Formats: sequence, structure tokens, C-alpha cells
Amino acid sequence: DIDTLIEEHLIGWSFPRLTRVTRAILRTAVAQICYMAGDVAPAVIIDESIMLARKYDDDSAVPFINGVLDSIVRTLLPPATPPPRAEKIRIKRSAVKKSNPP
Repeated sequence: DIDTLIEEHLIGWSFPRLTRVTRAILRTAVAQICYMAGDVAPAVIIDESIMLARKYDDDSAVPFINGVLDSIVRTLLPPATPPPRAEKIRIKRSAVKKSNPP
């Protein structure tokens, strides 16, 4: 299921064409997105995947992995709704004048 989902989001690429490291990073990230989305934010999963790619994969894999994972997250998870805006609290200053000390 994970490989199929990844393949659906590979535009102009085939799954066997990816390096082993890229496949491993994508598989791990997609598993986390699909099965642990409530525990870890998708942005954190993508960021950690990019860090792994920078350390263990080719430099060109970083934007590729970022794009594939971002596409998967946009497809699977609804966009986050921003929290409601907090009302501004206005403090009224008292009309009492300060008296001058004698």
C-alpha cells in the first residue's frame, strides 16, 4: 500500500528508478504520515526525511523527497484550519485624575 501511494505521486519517475536510500526514506515517511499522523505533525515528518536525505542521499534527492511527501500530505490530510481569531481586549483607563501631592 505504501509503495503504491508513493508511485501515484511520482511524476515522470518509476519506483524502481529511485535509489535504495530514497525509497527507504519515502517508505518510512509515508508510513509515519499514514499510521502516526495523530502523534507527529506531517511537517515534522517531512523535515526529518529531508534531514535524512541530506545526510545519506544525493543532494538532488532533497527537493524530490520534499515534493513527493508534500504531495502525499496534501492528498491524504485535509488542510489545517487556522484557530479562531482571539478578540482584542480593550482596557478602559479610568477617568480619575491624579491629584498633585501637597
